[in-house]
Amino acid sequence: TVEDYGAEWFKEQIEDRLGFKLETARPYKFEHRGDLHGWKKCDDGTWSCGLLVPIGRVKDNSRVCLRKIAQELKGKGAFRMTCNQSVVLESIPEAKKAVVQKLLEEYKVMHSQETTVSGLRRNMVACVALPTCPLAFA
Repeated sequence: TVEDYGAEWFKEQIEDRLGFKLETARPYKFEHRGDLHGWKKCDDGTWSCGLLVPIGRVKDNSRVCLRKIAQELKGKGAFRMTCNQSVVLESIPEAKKAVVQKLLEEYKVMHSQETTVSGLRRNMVACVALPTCPLAFA
């Protein structure tokens, strides 16, 4: 483990398994905790959209909407659950963005600053607390 052998040893192990050297670490400033909601253009030209899933439960209109989005995408894109119990639609082709947006609006799926309403709503999660939920430590 890193604690037992040190960071340099751990880095060497990773590089050995990867077959190439890692770049020197770049500076990073952690400024935000939480999910991003709404549309974001990705470096590869596709789109991602963060959806609010209240208390981590995909149900009712959200469930139907996600199913219809999956049918529309036909194997393109991806669905990711976040650590904060929301969903991110990833790798949405430009040609499908308008269709996905229409479905989100039709089924009233919360996905923007306007539709997620408040910070309280955006940040509520279901938590079983200690000892099984790491968010209980936050």
